[in-house]
Amino acid sequence: MKRNPWYTKEKFIYIISIIAPIISYIIILLNKKKWQHVKYIEYLSFATITTSIWIIGLIPGYFRLAFILTILIFYFIRKIFKRRE
Repeated sequence: MKRNPWYTKEKFIYIISIIAPIISYIIILLNKKKWQHVKYIEYLSFATITTSIWIIGLIPGYFRLAFILTILIFYFIRKIFKRRE
């Protein structure tokens, strides 16, 4: 049985995604072929969500509301267009 390297284990990916999301993107993209597609998308989604939380935390207070509202508006517009298809 072939063992996975320590940097491709699930717990490490989740921890590094919380601590340093940009580094986790690099790890995930470089090791894409070592995981199944579903697991790869799961890791990439988690890294994206934690990156967005980091970005929201770094922008000034009065821009946070505008940023969150913009994301919500795009989400609902996309949802409406998907229903029409």
